[in-house]
Amino acid sequence: LDLLSNDTIDSPIIQHSFDLGDFRVLHTLGFAWYKQNLARNAPQDQPYEGYGDRYIRGGFNQKLDQQYSGKEDLFKSEWKPLDAQKAAFERIISKCKSLDIPVVMVQSHVIRTMYNCRVDNPKIDSYFASHGTYYNFNEAMDFSSREWFFDAHHLNQSGVNRFNQAFIEKIKADQLLNN
Repeated sequence: LDLLSNDTIDSPIIQHSFDLGDFRVLHTLGFAWYKQNLARNAPQDQPYEGYGDRYIRGGFNQKLDQQYSGKEDLFKSEWKPLDAQKAAFERIISKCKSLDIPVVMVQSHVIRTMYNCRVDNPKIDSYFASHGTYYNFNEAMDFSSREWFFDAHHLNQSGVNRFNQAFIEKIKADQLLNN
């Protein structure tokens, strides 16, 4: 639905939408086609900002710099993926490896108290590391301050900028990025 709303409507996307046969898809297709072909005089690139968000044309919602001020009393939890989820993940990894497609798995930051509430972080790290290149940035970088988050499990734009720089440096150092 997001792609239909924000991308060019052409023959392959029309055919695929009809193949799916879902009312929501067809409804969104119709409106997107109308917007693309008949409503050309409407203002197109009006940025939207509100409630701490900035809409970026193409379907991205950027969180503006705001600091997390939520609760700290989080509950202990354990990682319990469904067997079907693990099997699907392992099939994807296997397929990528068979096609020589490099895979880099990243556990991005959550607020420190949330991360510390997970009682089996070493088990999670071990599982993913056993399947290829894996980085747990909760352990690799200090993001303990609330100033980098807009909620307990999403970085704000300043946090994203800081993370992106560290991630790029890491994959360059590990020779996973040639530039």
